[in-house]
Amino acid sequence: MNSFSKQGNTIRVETEKLYINVEAYGSGIRFYAVFNKSVGDNLSVLSKTGDEQPSTVIKDTSAVMTNKNTKIELNSSDAGLVITIYNEKNEKLLKADISDLDFKHIENNDYKLKAVFQAPENEKLFGMGQYQNGKFDLKNSAIPLYQENKQVSIPYVISSKGYGFFWHNPSIGKAEFTNDKMIWTAECTEKLDFWIVAENTPKDLVRAYTNVTGKAPVMPEYAMGFWQSRLRYWNQEQLLEVANKYKEKQIPLDIIVCDFYHYPTLGDMKFDYDLFPDPKGMVDELKSMGTEFMISFWPHTEIKSDTYLEMKERNLLAETDGDLFQCELFGTTAFFDMSNPETVEYVWEKCKKNYYDNGIHLFWLDEIEPTLSRKSPECHKLKAGKYQKVANIYPLLCEKAFYDSLIKEGETEIVSLSRCAWAGSQKYGSLVWSGDIDSNFDVLAKQIVAGQQIGIAGVSWWNTDIGGFFKSNSNSPEFEDLLIRWFEYGTFCPVMRLHGDRAEDYIPEKADGTKLLFTGQPNEIWSYGKRAEEIMTKYIKIRNSVKPYTKQLFEQAQYYGDPIIRTLFYEFPEDENCWNISDEYMYGEDMLVAPVTEQFSTEREVYLPKGAEWQSAINGEIYNGGETVKVSAKLDQIPVFLRNGKYFNMVKQIGE
Repeated sequence: MNSFSKQGNTIRVETEKLYINVEAYGSGIRFYAVFNKSVGDNLSVLSKTGDEQPSTVIKDTSAVMTNKNTKIELNSSDAGLVITIYNEKNEKLLKADISDLDFKHIENNDYKLKAVFQAPENEKLFGMGQYQNGKFDLKNSAIPLYQENKQVSIPYVISSKGYGFFWHNPSIGKAEFTNDKMIWTAECTEKLDFWIVAENTPKDLVRAYTNVTGKAPVMPEYAMGFWQSRLRYWNQEQLLEVANKYKEKQIPLDIIVCDFYHYPTLGDMKFDYDLFPDPKGMVDELKSMGTEFMISFWPHTEIKSDTYLEMKERNLLAETDGDLFQCELFGTTAFFDMSNPETVEYVWEKCKKNYYDNGIHLFWLDEIEPTLSRKSPECHKLKAGKYQKVANIYPLLCEKAFYDSLIKEGETEIVSLSRCAWAGSQKYGSLVWSGDIDSNFDVLAKQIVAGQQIGIAGVSWWNTDIGGFFKSNSNSPEFEDLLIRWFEYGTFCPVMRLHGDRAEDYIPEKADGTKLLFTGQPNEIWSYGKRAEEIMTKYIKIRNSVKPYTKQLFEQAQYYGDPIIRTLFYEFPEDENCWNISDEYMYGEDMLVAPVTEQFSTEREVYLPKGAEWQSAINGEIYNGGETVKVSAKLDQIPVFLRNGKYFNMVKQIGE
């Protein structure tokens, strides 16, 4: 028989095998079980909010904790321990037999874990981060829990039945949502750890989750406009020429981004001064134009880099069985152990000297999954533990390192463009983008889904490479059509950033004839002909017109944890149709956006949710909610509808 006790507001249970804590966090409840009492909690991303309201009842063979709308009941018998989660109406949400946990010992305190929960059959599930499968309702699907380019694993899922479930475990694993079960697997772990919350609306479920994992900080206004990027600005003269041309054309350019290989060798964390002879002067000149500068950082070092031997000797790199090398994407490289405080200190020392002291305070954190050449993560180890045990938290460690370092320097508005994230990344100023995606309409359509899902998983700052990254015949009519439609969509994303590797590759050379890494073709708005430039200029102006509204959305993300890109059901949960529509979304509370995602199409159907009237930004017509309408959308028009006509003047230029 299991032993129940109470310590403060925590229920403690000792079974034959496990030590269990049940504790209130925010408006939810955390369930934490380990084999060894000495196992720490150093990688937790959950924090208490101070407004927990737990009540507990303990009897000989049972215990109940209620915290606001969430209740967990533990029942003990000779057969084992069963936990059941209820909402405030006493409706059963999930159930699990802890005695049936599949714990397979690996070594020391490490186990492979499989946890099975009985779940409602007639529910819909959303969230889990960013995946490229285009799936909206995740019921009856399997979700891999690991990080890679284009994939961001954040295991928080919400149910149409009114609960949110966070698998609080950074191990590589899998989530399976079957017809009547929720199955979570961790390949290497010390614990069963989850957080559960019951609320009445999707908005409340997301807000409850970000209350305990963190909310986004202040987004600076200059980051709410247009960003220019390409693969890649390879010298100072070229970059300044682009910025000056935007100024001459009187097109506002908020940020220009300098991609990788501005350095001599990967891992140097400094400019190649043959190509960028005066970084501080460059940054100052950009600021005089009203443009901020962002620099690329990779947590890798090539063996040819000045940093490699020093980092190796000081044990600042991730360990690997056999040899140290992790990736052969560009040369032979090892990646930084960002779980080691000494590594963080070393990295910032380099970045401060070579970037920050030159006026650079915006960092593009690329390859922070990180990319590995070996597909067997058990080969790798960080100071925080085996890679397969802690892998999914690696991007957060990178984001936290730069955030904390910039805070210490006195910065108050921090934005880091990040290729990955974990639960809680949002509180470190992480602006996630969807990775190196292909350039086609099918991929564009998948980004619309991905942006909605990652918002539910707590990441409100998100964007894509406008036009896609890989590769495209940039002179073709097909790409012009795609680029313009993507640019229109990007206008109504949290950040509007033009980036991509445009065919064909070009190999630049230094003055002495030394060949450099390849770069793509020009990717500025004038690079695609007069018509494309005129349309993209129009949408940059619309973006700036919408900036006061966009600023409100960033403030809502900061104060409440709301996503900026929202599912229709986030704002209209009572409309059953909204739970099935993935190809349109709410940009905040009052703008419904329906991107065109078919080649050369000039019309599309749009569903308008019940509970409001909707005014078209294209023609000003007003439609009733609860209707599906077919709307015309010429190449320079994206269907946008205003809830009860609000903010029409900000976007009416779409139809002009």
